[in-house]
Amino acid sequence: MRLVTFINIAYVDMCHNLYCQLKRFNRHENLTIICSDQETHNELIRRNLECEIKTYTPLLFNKYIETITPHLINKEYGSTINKNQSYTIYQFLKHDAFYQTLLFNDDVCLIDSDMIILDDFIDELSFWINNDRRFHVSDEPTQFAFKYYLQIKICVNVNDTINLYHWMGREQIINGGLMYARRCDTTLNHIKNYCDRFVPHFNQINNIDEMVVSDYFKTQMLNTYAITDYINLINNVGVNYTPEQVLRIRPLTFHPTFERDKTQFIKDCNYWFVE
Repeated sequence: MRLVTFINIAYVDMCHNLYCQLKRFNRHENLTIICSDQETHNELIRRNLECEIKTYTPLLFNKYIETITPHLINKEYGSTINKNQSYTIYQFLKHDAFYQTLLFNDDVCLIDSDMIILDDFIDELSFWINNDRRFHVSDEPTQFAFKYYLQIKICVNVNDTINLYHWMGREQIINGGLMYARRCDTTLNHIKNYCDRFVPHFNQINNIDEMVVSDYFKTQMLNTYAITDYINLINNVGVNYTPEQVLRIRPLTFHPTFERDKTQFIKDCNYWFVE
């Protein structure tokens, strides 16, 4: 399974730490790092990481290169707490990185660089992808695996500019921090289709990608696997795990969403390995 993550210069240390975590389980060579700009690429090359490192070139969004380019060199640290427009754009672009990686690999897992890898999750995820049949609508293999979490949902309606965004309350949505796809024409077409729906939201400052992807897949009849908390634990709205709780629960991975200082959180979990 190929892992792919998308970063800018502000996430270099975070990404380096992800690499170090994966190296503990000899999974570092599975990682492809796609950098938003040449400076980020050069900095990672300088660190002599034994994995694939590439600079992002738009494919699904190549028609919008003039809109995207100013954001690619942004050096800010963006997150669900520290929001900025470039961070929102990155959330869209990482799906293009996902798509491009899937073109050349049989199965790909899109993973955010701020993930805590407590144990080797790849074999476990692969097992359930290949053996779980609860959400199968045919005899075809599982096409996607999603991590769902509870979020305050914003309704996104690309056809209604007056009511483009409005609050819908709490709802289970797809988390973009860990998404799996198996290469086939169907999965590639679905990624292309939902990426088309990102375009009207390029000027937003929010995690619109997760809302759009969730709404898109509600209408699709697909063989999917819902990633369990055992494989990937994640904060939900109203439920923020402490480092002590994460270490006691001990999932295979943990995604520290809604944290103001993710680096410190990872350090408090004793999973920071970058000097």
